Amino acid sequence: QVPWIPHMLDNTWYPRDRAKSREYFSFPQDCFLVGVVATNQRRKDWGLAGQIGKQLHEHFGERYRQWWHIDQPVKDWNIMEVCAEYGLETCTMLSFPPQSDDWLAAAYSCCNITLAIGSVRVKNSLTGATYTNTTAGSVAQWTGSGAYPTSAALTFEAFCSRSILSF
Repeated sequence: QVPWIPHMLDNTWYPRDRAKSREYFSFPQDCFLVGVVATNQRRKDWGLAGQIGKQLHEHFGERYRQWWHIDQPVKDWNIMEVCAEYGLETCTMLSFPPQSDDWLAAAYSCCNITLAIGSVRVKNSLTGATYTNTTAGSVAQWTGSGAYPTSAALTFEAFCSRSILSF
């Protein structure tokens, strides 16, 4: 029993059939696909998404793909520059609003994992030190061993057929 649902996931329309969704979006059936859905603002660490994408691309090679859904390509981050800096131009599918719920559900269903890249910076009023707190999505760890990520605290695999990486 899952006591709470991160990001208010509504599974009445999600998940969908991964194979059909990948066929619709022209993703290879055997690819390892990472999704990121976030706004283009300073507190969303698109540089981190790029670094992780580069490492996963090196690990999975031509099997690696990523889908980034973002409100606008240039604002606090230039998303095309992030892709270029980390060599991700040929493995990245970008999408922008508006998209229907069905379209988004199919895109999410393609993903092996999604990354939560938000962070909140907090300044300690006593010491003046600044801390970065990561998102509150479920915690999953990428081990680099070639195994698919597994949850460190809570597994949603049976619930939503994908893991959420949160840094």
